[in-house]
Amino acid sequence: MDCASLVLAPLLSSFQNAAQAGLSFLWDLVAQGAGNHFHLGTNADALALEAMELLEERDDLLAQLAAQEGRCRARTHQVKGWLERLDALRAEVAAFESAFERRATCLEGCSLSALPTNYRLGRSAADLLRRVRELRAQRQGMAEVVGPAPPEPVEAVPCSAAPIVGGEGTLAEIRRLLWDAAAGIIGLYGMGGVGKTTLLTEINNELLAGADHGFDMVIWVTISRDLSVPRIQKQIGDRLGLSLSVEGSMSERVRENAKKLFDRMSERRKFLLLLDDVWEKLDLEEIGIPYPSSRNQCRIVLTTRSRDVCARMDAKVEVKVSCLDPEDSWRLFSEKIGAEVDVRGPYLRPLVEAVVAKCGGLPLALITVARAMAHAASAGEWEEAVEVLKDSPEKLSGMEEEVLSLLKFSFDRLRDETLRQCLLFCSLFPEDNNIDAEKLVEYWIGEGFLDARFHVSIDRAHNRGLVIIRELKAACLLENGSLAGFGRNVVSLDEDEYVRMHDTVREMCIWLTAGECDGSNTFLVHSGKGLTGAPSAQHWEDAKRISLMQNDLVALPNQIPCCPALLTLLINLNSHLRSVPCTIFSLMPALCILDLSFTSLEEIPIEIGLLLQLRYLNLSATKIRSLPKQIGKLVKLRQLILRGTTKLGRIPQGAILKLSNLQTLNLFGSTYEWTWWSEQSEGGGQHGDGVGDSDGEPQLSLKDVQTLEQLSDLGIHITTSSCLEGFLSSRKLLECTRFLRVMVPDFAAANDLSEAFPSMGRLKRLEFFDCLELKGDLIICSGGRLPNLEVLYLCDIPRATQVVVGMASSLLPRLRILTLQQCHSVRDLTWVACQLPCLEKFYFLQNDPIEELVGEIGDEIDCKACFFPKLKLLSLESLPRLRSISKCPLLFPALEQLEVSRCPELRRLPLGPCSAKKIKVIRGEQEWWIALEWHSPEDTVRSTFLPRFRPWGV
Repeated sequence: MDCASLVLAPLLSSFQNAAQAGLSFLWDLVAQGAGNHFHLGTNADALALEAMELLEERDDLLAQLAAQEGRCRARTHQVKGWLERLDALRAEVAAFESAFERRATCLEGCSLSALPTNYRLGRSAADLLRRVRELRAQRQGMAEVVGPAPPEPVEAVPCSAAPIVGGEGTLAEIRRLLWDAAAGIIGLYGMGGVGKTTLLTEINNELLAGADHGFDMVIWVTISRDLSVPRIQKQIGDRLGLSLSVEGSMSERVRENAKKLFDRMSERRKFLLLLDDVWEKLDLEEIGIPYPSSRNQCRIVLTTRSRDVCARMDAKVEVKVSCLDPEDSWRLFSEKIGAEVDVRGPYLRPLVEAVVAKCGGLPLALITVARAMAHAASAGEWEEAVEVLKDSPEKLSGMEEEVLSLLKFSFDRLRDETLRQCLLFCSLFPEDNNIDAEKLVEYWIGEGFLDARFHVSIDRAHNRGLVIIRELKAACLLENGSLAGFGRNVVSLDEDEYVRMHDTVREMCIWLTAGECDGSNTFLVHSGKGLTGAPSAQHWEDAKRISLMQNDLVALPNQIPCCPALLTLLINLNSHLRSVPCTIFSLMPALCILDLSFTSLEEIPIEIGLLLQLRYLNLSATKIRSLPKQIGKLVKLRQLILRGTTKLGRIPQGAILKLSNLQTLNLFGSTYEWTWWSEQSEGGGQHGDGVGDSDGEPQLSLKDVQTLEQLSDLGIHITTSSCLEGFLSSRKLLECTRFLRVMVPDFAAANDLSEAFPSMGRLKRLEFFDCLELKGDLIICSGGRLPNLEVLYLCDIPRATQVVVGMASSLLPRLRILTLQQCHSVRDLTWVACQLPCLEKFYFLQNDPIEELVGEIGDEIDCKACFFPKLKLLSLESLPRLRSISKCPLLFPALEQLEVSRCPELRRLPLGPCSAKKIKVIRGEQEWWIALEWHSPEDTVRSTFLPRFRPWGV
């Protein structure tokens, strides 16, 4: 074999094999095409039949899904894919059937020219038939058509269809905070029934309606009063579609489920957790909730009745949900009462307004009362409703079950019985009354709420009282005082000085103490009702506490039954009451508190000595001329308050010195003339510096007072040099004095005063009046601090050239109120601006020479930053030469009220575009205001403050 044969032989063999394979493939293709062509009609009929059967199977499947799908069950991914493929195949089958019908009607359907069409249709019919059979086989192979449903991003929470009334501003604030990366945990707090849950529900359902809310999952959890971690975990697990462990011990299940929840919630990169009705701190880690952070962008919004819960939950933002104002209260009430009652009619409207006012803006009370009155069309029915709400609100339909009982849950959840009793005591004050916090704590001490278990000092008991006030405020059962009770000229109020009780909370307390809930804790409350006669004596017998304060009583019953349980009797603020029956005190053996202050009593019956359990006696602002010596029998008396007794001239030595437990003796503002020492003269009367009375009974002296071992709280008014000198020499008196008024015209030893101040660490209020001989520098505290001084009043000290408080701002760290009047030699008050960090009110009156309030300011002082940081009220009066408060504008970051009267030369205020952002009122003469010049830019500054100006008398 030659070389060509050796090369070509393999090539020819390979070519032959390839040709045979190609011919075989072409033959199979032709055979298959021919088969499809020849079986086209058969396949088309089979396709039509099986496609119809497939659709029937689809309909059966859809019916099965409709029956089995629900809140927690959804069609499987297999079913979803099968239905999607079926829909696509239906479209192809429909296209084939259309083409096949056109072929059947064509005359050339069997001609040679139709062979390509038949070939395509035959191939399509065979392919579609195969795919239909595959889908039917897949349907037969489906074991489960539904499975656990993946959770929806937001689920609806049932709510009223009516729009929110009055909470729009709070709702907008919550919406804004949801987008604030730094918010983290947001706490909504407020009293029961104020609408916290309604706001949270609105937020949830708004997110449901809006697609672009930014959260992967919104989870609603109702916490309820009895905290249960497993129950909380179950609510969250159900919402996430997560099966939680039910095996093992409780602690093991909690730990295991916490890990599952944490892992699942971490997968949901950005969640919003809505926690409703939180009563105590939740341990997020124990439950399994990832802590919100700027990294994971998660949020928690909680509602609670206690602000303390917000703090313990580490809420970055606390939003108080307040009661409605009168306008929104009327709007809500009108919406809820329906169209059957014409609340706007001239006859009904005043009565309806009275009913609405009694609800105090509490939405739940408004809604409940509106439902109860929905069919009350007559004036008589509304008049009766007003009276019922005044005297027995629980008798109005729905009030006890829906409102008072709801608030009682907050009452029951208070920390201990002491807090509950302290709250109930507040109901003794008149409705809508500002309650002096200091006096309230004094009462609590008198009752023994704060020191019954331990014989603690007045100071410690007082501090406990302030803590309780804070806790009751945090629980939204007490509120800050209201400006409404102080007249239109008051625009700011120290939130720690007064508290008040919401009307509905007070009604709840009166309901609890009416005798039906607890017969052993019955109150008789008739305060602030304008009574001219005392209530029937028969109601006194079972009462534990009686309040007749703030009425127009002219007399008390001459005969009352024995009151063995009576602990507190408040008859103060009855200006027409001139006497007390002498027999009354023999019938109250357990009495602890007796307040007769601000009455016109001229004499105290000697039978007061029978009140052997008395711990608190207040005779302030009465017209008594002497104290009966029988007061000395009140061996348990701890607080004796005689403030403002302007006619008091005699205090027998024996009336006070026998009071071995006396801790508070307050005669601040009394005209009792103190001497340093007293002794009994041979024939009575005076002997040397001592004082006796006509019966030979020595009168109380300051030297006597310092022998009271338990005394820690003293208020006095000194009017003689000898008495002042003795006072300044007594370390005991200096250390326990809280209220001091010095009114000694001939006293000139300013240095002696300055040296005494470091020992007066308890001093709260200091006043100098008519100290005409005091001259030079009046040094208040340069050698030591007055850490508790809150009020300083300097009046008619014409020769004192300067008031010096030292260089450090910490020397008077609590001074809130400063008054300088007729201090004509004082020329520079820069120290007021920069050395009193807590000054809130500054009154400067009747100083003829001063031309500038704040002197030249060195470069080292940033006048805009450090001057008057907390000043709320600045009052300038009768300063004829005053030209300037400050040469540069001041920030006045807290200023709310500025008063200027009779300052004709003051042409410019230290206010710029960035000054006094909180200002509410500027008062002055109209002519003065028009003549004012302003810092540049003048028009901007004037227009900023013009709406705040009020002429005097307007």
